[in-house]
Amino acid sequence: MSGWLKGIHSNGLTLARRVLLGETIEEQKSLINEYDQFLGQTLGEALLEPTKIYVKPVMEMLDSGIDLKAMVHITSGGFCNLNRVESDDIRFVIDTPQPVQKFLTSFKIGVE
Repeated sequence: MSGWLKGIHSNGLTLARRVLLGETIEEQKSLINEYDQFLGQTLGEALLEPTKIYVKPVMEMLDSGIDLKAMVHITSGGFCNLNRVESDDIRFVIDTPQPVQKFLTSFKIGVE
């Protein structure tokens, strides 16, 4: 499902909003329409990027006959869940993070 993850989705939205826009409503209002060169969009647009719903594409994969070994829900510390399905016949492909994820890592707040 390469390239699907865009935006921050629902997990971490409150923290990301505070990091990007500030703690107070006044700070947030003043920065929400600020364009960010790195992100290529306003901070508000980055925060409002819609969450993808994966049910339909996953069902299509399952119906197509792909020899799917496992699926892992990756949120927050979810990368640790990869260990649950690790075996010799399973490999992991982890895509490059989207700009908003890279941007948040620069704040050193535990986002990796």
